[in-house]
Amino acid sequence: MAGCRGARRSGSQFLYPRRGFGTISERLAEAAAAAGAELRYGAAAQRVELASDRATVVLAGGETV
Repeated sequence: MAGCRGARRSGSQFLYPRRGFGTISERLAEAAAAAGAELRYGAAAQRVELASDRATVVLAGGETV
């Protein structure tokens, strides 16, 4: 796989992005933001409310996003 390096252990192969495992989270965040998600880093979530077409997060302190 291009752009990955592998490590072998017990016959299994694990492939990692060239710039490290954090690249996976970064790409997921970029895709979520591109799809319209609002990302809040360092915010404490109190609960997540699910509806059939969306999810709403209630932050500590009561703010809803």
